[in-house]
Amino acid sequence: MQVPARRRWHSVDTRRTVSGDIGFIGIEEDRRILFLVMAVALTTVAGGLGGIPMAGEYFTAILTNLSTVINAGAIAVILMIVYERVTAS
Repeated sequence: MQVPARRRWHSVDTRRTVSGDIGFIGIEEDRRILFLVMAVALTTVAGGLGGIPMAGEYFTAILTNLSTVINAGAIAVILMIVYERVTAS
């Protein structure tokens, strides 16, 4: 008996979020701020490429998908910073 597709995963974004959280926990301490700035910049740029004729929609889709993973990683980085500060004292 096959499991319906909707019961396997709720959405593609869920898989991207989980992979982003797992993959970006190990970012070095000196690169965390750079990573957070990159996440904000990528999110900003991803929405602004829709005006390019013929290719804008594709660029927007690609960067939006990449931004989803990077933003999930940014959440993991922020949680690691909070964890390190709480356990340091």
